[in-house]
Amino acid sequence: MELRVAGVLHQATAGDLLGVALDGAGERVRNADTVRRVVAAFVERPQTQEGRRASLAGGPAAGELGALEKVAKTVDEVAAEMATEESLGISKFVGVAGAVPKDARASHDCLYRAVDMYLKTHPGLDEIEREKVCSVMDPLRLSYQARLHASQNKRLPLQAVLSALYYDQLKLRSADGGGGDGAEGGAGWEPQSAAGKARAQARADASLARENEALRSELARMRAYVSGMQQHSKGSGSRSSSASLVPASAAGKKASFLGSVSRTLSRLNPFKGGWAKDTASIADGRDRSAMHVVKPKRRRFSIG
Repeated sequence: MELRVAGVLHQATAGDLLGVALDGAGERVRNADTVRRVVAAFVERPQTQEGRRASLAGGPAAGELGALEKVAKTVDEVAAEMATEESLGISKFVGVAGAVPKDARASHDCLYRAVDMYLKTHPGLDEIEREKVCSVMDPLRLSYQARLHASQNKRLPLQAVLSALYYDQLKLRSADGGGGDGAEGGAGWEPQSAAGKARAQARADASLARENEALRSELARMRAYVSGMQQHSKGSGSRSSSASLVPASAAGKKASFLGSVSRTLSRLNPFKGGWAKDTASIADGRDRSAMHVVKPKRRRFSIG
């Protein structure tokens, strides 16, 4: 069934393809994978592949390329309608929008609209997820108005904005370099100068917006860091105060214990108090009685 639908997909409208993607009530996206498989089957047809190869080689393949471009436009419209579904995952959106090769579209304005609608419906995506969503389109294939809008679009990742601005810068340099060689003279130079001023203003506005966004992010990180440091200091202060109270009580208990031990030892000290007097009396009695020594008298001896 899917192969039969893929064979006539270039004749289908966006409403026909949405009828395959939506549920029975026509309110929610239920069959995004079916749409992806149908589009992939059309792209992989031998006729489509031969037409792409002939186009890359410079040969005629207007019929098949026209059919592929029509299918690409239909897919872009379907992707824009599906992008408003909040429950649609990134992989499903990328699978449908990226089922057609990028070079099959002469312009990516319709695809950019679908990407922007998906980012608007899903504002909680981080930078990596937004880059994955934007990977289906080529910023260099956007028109000037689309690039001007993209340069000021805060929902786009920074890489996509820089790519669009870089392409504008290259176009501006080429216009400035070739402006003096034209035969139109001053009449042709004024629009180029006005366009250059508009692009320069767009780049300045985009740069200022990005700088403001970076400053806001840095301020939020600093606030979170200061809050964390304050909480850490409060926690460490309470722990240090409790730790200081515990050693004080322990020191008091230790001092009282040492005092009691000292008092007990002082009562048992034999060299203190009465015991010292007793030993002194014993030594005195011994000197008076038993230890008394009679010194001999000196005698004089004479010769002769």
